Amino acid sequence: MKNPLEQDGPLNIYRIALTFVFIASLLLKLYFATRYPLIAGMDAGYYVMHIQEVFTHGYPQVGDPPIAFYIGALFTYLSGDIFLGFKIAISLFSAAICFPIYKIAKYVTKDRAVAVFAGFLASFSTSNMFIMGDLFKNTIGLFFGAWFVYLAVKSIRETSTRNTALAIVAFVLMLGTHFSSSAYLLFSITPLLLLLPIYNFMHEKRITTESLKCFAIIGGIGLAALAVLLIKPGILGDYSIGPVGLEYLDDGPPGESDSINLNMFSIYSFFSLLAMLGLYSAYRIDPKWALFFIPWIVVSFLLTQPMFVDDSWVFRFEMNTYIPIALLAGLGAFYFRKEKAVFYAVMLLMSLHTLYMFLDSGMQRTPMISLEEFRGMEAFSENHPQAEIIGPYAGLAYWVEAAGLETAGEGPPSPSSYLLACASSPQKPGSQCQSISIPGETFQELSREGKVEAVFGRFFLLRPSELKSGLPAQQKPPKLPPRP
Repeated sequence: MKNPLEQDGPLNIYRIALTFVFIASLLLKLYFATRYPLIAGMDAGYYVMHIQEVFTHGYPQVGDPPIAFYIGALFTYLSGDIFLGFKIAISLFSAAICFPIYKIAKYVTKDRAVAVFAGFLASFSTSNMFIMGDLFKNTIGLFFGAWFVYLAVKSIRETSTRNTALAIVAFVLMLGTHFSSSAYLLFSITPLLLLLPIYNFMHEKRITTESLKCFAIIGGIGLAALAVLLIKPGILGDYSIGPVGLEYLDDGPPGESDSINLNMFSIYSFFSLLAMLGLYSAYRIDPKWALFFIPWIVVSFLLTQPMFVDDSWVFRFEMNTYIPIALLAGLGAFYFRKEKAVFYAVMLLMSLHTLYMFLDSGMQRTPMISLEEFRGMEAFSENHPQAEIIGPYAGLAYWVEAAGLETAGEGPPSPSSYLLACASSPQKPGSQCQSISIPGETFQELSREGKVEAVFGRFFLLRPSELKSGLPAQQKPPKLPPRP
């Protein structure tokens, strides 16, 4: 009887280990997500708002790629609650990133232990946890994108056209889910598609099958995207938004554009050296893998530098870098494969550190507003359907709109305008409110004078004219770039 470690069936110990990684990650993420009634993350209200639109209008009323919103709507329908549906969907896709990462690592190293380790690092990454509420579309886009990378690489190195077709399908799903994750992974894999034919021609003095497959992938994804866009324009989102947003890439803040950002490594400082060893391991396995990973790291580094990219984009690209770092850290462990004691000690040490950081990150995730505050806004919206709200910005503005209230644009207040303010205290600084912050004493005075129109927990509404000093300049909402 074969050793269970060598079995290829469903009881293979590495498949069991990978399944355990997925289930453990899913359950922990569901636990962290369901500790509060609402959803944690700055942009959570934005996703709630557009998932609601799928039910009221049949499609989201926004130019973003829509697939993530439809997935959120599906889980909302199955669970019967928009908040629970969102939490299940995001936890599921966030945990499931271990499967394509496992596939990529196993394909490169032919080592299942290393592949499970890489899948664990990706699924339990602190960045993976962080973007669950802040970047819902990004999480799902990276899931499809990781499958695209695996299938594209496999189709290049093998003769099966099935993998090419599946890679194109994964690419279309990625394109229809998120702008910046699609851009990030395309920027990352394109150097391989361009450099591999050059490498093969220099070494073999002919155009190889691998080179032709690279051209087939480039042509296939281009034709697939073009066909979908021509058959039904806008079905994958309004990609004119993408170029508009890219104007911000070279518009870094004055005085900071020459700084170097090492966060993609420092976030994982405990195993960034292991990732560097992973580059060497990839080269040692096959120099062609170096053509895959080295440009990926270089592109990741450049896209996270404020000297090239605006801060708002740096953050979004930075949250994608856990994918190559997890893969390369797995390959770094492969460097010690011949020394079993060292190999397993390295993986154990890295796993414990990753798990600690993951649990710490999960415990810190809290919603921006409470359920009481959100329900209060919903009730006010029902009684004042024409109300326009002044003051909230960024994540809070999304929750205000998700509650059914309109946020006022630029210009003088209208008769139906209300100012949303936050009663601040030393324990709850106004900077955390994402609205106009008013000292608690001032709030009490306004309440006694009957000038407060409604109260929602920390927040309250009053007429703009009632605030004698107007809007303090330091509290005016900052200009935000278009959402990618």
